[in-house]
Amino acid sequence: MSSLRIAATADIHAPLYLDMFKDRLEDLLKKEHKFSVFIIAGDLIERGDLSQLSKINEIIRKINVPIIACFGNNEYEEKESEIRKKCPMIRFLSDQMEILNIHEIKLGIIGSRGCLDQPTFWQRKNIPGIATMYRNRAKRLYDLARRLQADLKLLIIHYPPSYRVLEGENSKYFSQMGSNKLEKLVSYFDLVITAHAHNGRKLVFLNGIPIYNVALPLNKDILIIEIEKRRKGLEAFF
Repeated sequence: MSSLRIAATADIHAPLYLDMFKDRLEDLLKKEHKFSVFIIAGDLIERGDLSQLSKINEIIRKINVPIIACFGNNEYEEKESEIRKKCPMIRFLSDQMEILNIHEIKLGIIGSRGCLDQPTFWQRKNIPGIATMYRNRAKRLYDLARRLQADLKLLIIHYPPSYRVLEGENSKYFSQMGSNKLEKLVSYFDLVITAHAHNGRKLVFLNGIPIYNVALPLNKDILIIEIEKRRKGLEAFF
């Protein structure tokens, strides 16, 4: 039997929750919780404020395991390259896959902002072709998931891939906060880590697959998710 522990958070929205992130990470490291990967499911910064990235770097420098992240809606797509350059300690996945070999476990990770079933008013006004972009992204994610070969498969996706995660938010805006069209994508993975819904549910199961909402404003902490590899599958729990 093999196990893998993952630390995960998101929605830091620096500077808004930067102090909370710093304090919770310091607490986590003091407790000497062993984890093999650190996951950030998007929105490190608020409204594309790149000036906050140096502060993020200073905080995460004590993390001595791979740091994998997806971009959120506050990391504007036109700034992706600059964000990557300014945060060399973080491996950002933008509709991409990564393979890590940890403790004899081949961990396959796909990271993405995700999709919205209905683009927001701001997106429709400011991002030409956004609906087509979301359709193409969904197709790419399904293609990546089908090709991913690993012992354990992890999806990191900022926008929730099921409205069930959004319960607690205003249902009027569910289609502008996530995508039910990606629910079938979840079945390709052993674990899904999402965010964005500050008032959503912390954990839901979709066809037996756990979907953790690791948004920092919701959990008020960095989550430790442990996965045990068993003959009959994988179990995830706090």
